[in-house]
Amino acid sequence: MNNSNDNVVELKSKEQVLSDAALWLIREEEGMSEAEQAEFKTWLNQSQQHRACYEQVAGPVKDADVLANLSEIFPYQAQHKKTKKSFSPRLAIAFSAVLCFGLIILSHLEPQARYFNQIATWWQQQIIPADIPDAEQSPQYVKTYHTRYGEQASFNLPDQSVLKLNTNSKVKVVYTEKNRALYLDKGELHIQVAHDKNWPLVVFAQDKAIEAVGTAFNVSIENELEVELIVTDGKVAVADTPDLKTNSSGLRHPVGTLRVNKGEKLMLKNGVKVAEKTALEVIDPDKLDAFLAWQKGSLTFNGDSLESVVNELSRYTGYQFALKQDELKTTQVVARIKLADLDNVFSVLENSFGLTVDQSTDSKVIVLTQNQVEAKH
Repeated sequence: MNNSNDNVVELKSKEQVLSDAALWLIREEEGMSEAEQAEFKTWLNQSQQHRACYEQVAGPVKDADVLANLSEIFPYQAQHKKTKKSFSPRLAIAFSAVLCFGLIILSHLEPQARYFNQIATWWQQQIIPADIPDAEQSPQYVKTYHTRYGEQASFNLPDQSVLKLNTNSKVKVVYTEKNRALYLDKGELHIQVAHDKNWPLVVFAQDKAIEAVGTAFNVSIENELEVELIVTDGKVAVADTPDLKTNSSGLRHPVGTLRVNKGEKLMLKNGVKVAEKTALEVIDPDKLDAFLAWQKGSLTFNGDSLESVVNELSRYTGYQFALKQDELKTTQVVARIKLADLDNVFSVLENSFGLTVDQSTDSKVIVLTQNQVEAKH
């Protein structure tokens, strides 16, 4: 009898495929990029077993959508502190499914333990981020919201606060018994905070914390070094996250804070401590409307440089633009652009700004030149 294994093709066991399916489910919950979506589609179409295992893992999560949507119909009651602590139904059921498969994997294949460790770490991050105030509390509500390039969205949170996200944004919402926390990972948000003086809401962006009770404000991560804050109603307190402390009532309040009032703008620098005498910019109503025009489906420019305009268009489209002539950078622009028109951004640049668009076939960098300028020989 020939015991040679030379012609045997090693295939993944069902437990291994279930592990892969569980990890794809987690990535889907977090939000996948276009490249990741394409990779997932390729994996899914590789075999019937892949599709079957993914459906086996994802089935309970899809069913949980109905339960999760109930939070929109039956919001938290005023006596929220007396309610039983519970997780987001979708995430809780997702983790239950993943946990079951993780235990199967651990019991059969020791090398697969590293996959389950990744799952456990992900779940811990979903439930209690490392810097969450009063992290020992069990969250009552946890959910991640995100938008794609060019997309804007509005969400009614369980406490009746209204969250709006601008293009390419991601925020994690974590509600505990004592605090409401929003962790802005990227992009821009506007939050209309439901009033509850005993249940403060804090937005965390980079190393800064912005606290409000019942107010409205806009937070945008401009780059790796700066966060822009605009207060549109009421007032907020701003502090560095290491300076948070708990007072005698158990509530979190930033200490050494800076107060920012309605109609004021503040640029917060990552790594630079907030000071009480930090300069605030008072914004006139027309300029404030321009800052928040994205909420009404448009972009407004009033004397902005062309360089800043194309940088803003990059934020909404994902393209990188380069102005070929230096003199174009300081050209002042007065314009209002509908966000819906950015689906054809090249046409906007050509027809509205008089630019010639040169798109490389192997790059996302778009070279812009003034179409009236001709090369001299």
